[in-house]
Formats: sequence, structure tokens, C-alpha cells
Amino acid sequence: MFKAFFVHIRRLLLLFLSLFVFLVFFKLGLTGFDRYKLNKDRLVVEERLEWYVFRSLEYGFKTAFLGYPDHLEDKIGVFNSSTLMDYDTYTYEDEVLGYSQKVSVITYPADIIIGDTKELLELLMNQFSNNHAPTGELVSFSPFKLGKYGDPALDFHISDDRFDYHYRLVGVVRSVYVLLTVSPIESKKDITTTFFDTFELF
Repeated sequence: MFKAFFVHIRRLLLLFLSLFVFLVFFKLGLTGFDRYKLNKDRLVVEERLEWYVFRSLEYGFKTAFLGYPDHLEDKIGVFNSSTLMDYDTYTYEDEVLGYSQKVSVITYPADIIIGDTKELLELLMNQFSNNHAPTGELVSFSPFKLGKYGDPALDFHISDDRFDYHYRLVGVVRSVYVLLTVSPIESKKDITTTFFDTFELF
């Protein structure tokens, strides 16, 4: 009886955490889709992609962007409480071609119990998928372990009638790294493989 009760409480905590990360992520916005719409008629010739390795010493990761990313640093109250959660995001957008690449680092305060990281990532995937409904659908997903420490990770792909969204979620101790690429569905360029493959924690 008590075991079932604690399992139920743990699942509620994971759901709470996943909902909060999801709300923070979308509150601060994904990409400049409206600006892309204005420039869509300019999507005629795509030059070869050039990659630039970016390192965040503060959050211990590196990856290759298509340009130098903008950095937004914030602290968000957990559902307007006195508890604060660190939220940092690094975003590169090409407003002409409609590409977007983003790394978000969400750090939980010490007094929040995270629980099963793998389960938390799956709950986050479901939240992101639901946000894209009804036009968007989950095309594929793949859980795996990242890096030499085997950190829990999850890749998934969502597509709608305008864009392809490729996500990578990585859970590390008290942080979740959210990688996202967005590209117009008519684009033939792969902006995801290099972005994901060059992502490393150090």
C-alpha cells in the first residue's frame, strides 16, 4: 500500500517537472517563424552549409551551429513560488531561409526531487508532441545513452504542414539539455545531423 502510494507521488512529481520545463521552453519562444513567413519568397537558392563550433564553459557543452548563437539567461520561479530554476538558451536563426537551432539548459534547484530521468524525458517528449497537435505528429523517437557516462537521452522528430522539428533531450544530474532544430519542410538541407552529432558534454 505504502509502496504504491510513493510510486504515485513520484509519478506526479515527474509530471510536474515535465510540465514546468515544457511551459518555460515555449514561454520563451521557439523561433522567428513570422519573420520566416515574410521572407519565404526569398527561399530560392541555398548555399552550402558552414558550421561553427560553439563552446559553453559555464554549462560544459559544445556543438556546431550554422552561426554564432544569441544567449538568453534567466531565472524562472517554479509556478510563481520563491524557488527559482535556471534557464539558459542559445539560439541561432536564419530569418531568410527559416532555419533555427537551439540549445536550452534547464537546471533544477536542489530542493526539487527529479526521480527517474529516463521517465522525465519521455514525459517531456509527450508534452512537446501534444503542443504540436493537431497539425503536427510524432514521426519517430529513439532513446539512447549519450557520452562516456551514458547519460539518458532521447531523440524525436515531429512534423507538421510547415516545418520539421528535431529534438534531442539529455538528462544530466540536475539539468536537462534540450536541443532543437527547425527547418521548412520544403528544404532539402540537413541542419540536424551535424548539430546533434557534434554535441558533447565536458
